[in-house]
Amino acid sequence: MRKTIFTTKDTNYQFFMNETLENNNLQLLETTKKFRRFYQKRYAEIADEIETPDYFADKVLKNYLYKGADIERAVKKSLKKHDNFKKEIEKLPKTGEIVIQNSGYGEFALMAALVRKSLKITAVEPDLEKLEIARNCASAPENLIYTAILPTTVYS
Repeated sequence: MRKTIFTTKDTNYQFFMNETLENNNLQLLETTKKFRRFYQKRYAEIADEIETPDYFADKVLKNYLYKGADIERAVKKSLKKHDNFKKEIEKLPKTGEIVIQNSGYGEFALMAALVRKSLKITAVEPDLEKLEIARNCASAPENLIYTAILPTTVYS
C-alpha cells in the first residue's frame, strides 16, 4: 500500500492510512528479522558440520609456508602424525577458556581456535623463537592468544 495524501475533510481517514502503512512496515520488519535469525542459525549448523580439522588443515599449513622449509616440514609432519588433531579437538569443550602449554609453532592451537570458534584459547610457548613464528600466522582468529608467560588466572 503506498502512502497518499488525500484532500478530503475526513482527517481520520488519512490517519488510518498512515497507521496501516506503519503496521505493514512493522510486520515486514518482524518477518525479515525471523528470516535473518533462521538463516543465521542454519548457517551456524552447517558451519559446525563442515568446518572440521580436515577442512582447516590446508589453511593451517599455508600459514607456515614462508617460515622456512624446516618449520613447514615440522608442521606438516605434526599435522599428519596427529591426523589433523581430530581426536584432541573433539575432546575440547565447545565454549569456555583453555590454556595450551608448550604449544610449539602453534599448529595445534591454531587448528583448535579455527574449529572451536567460541572457545577462548591461550597458547603458552616459553621458546621465544617458536612463539614469534606462532604469533605471525595470518589466519590466527580473535579467540587465540599466544604468550610466553602462563596466565595467573585460568577459567574453564
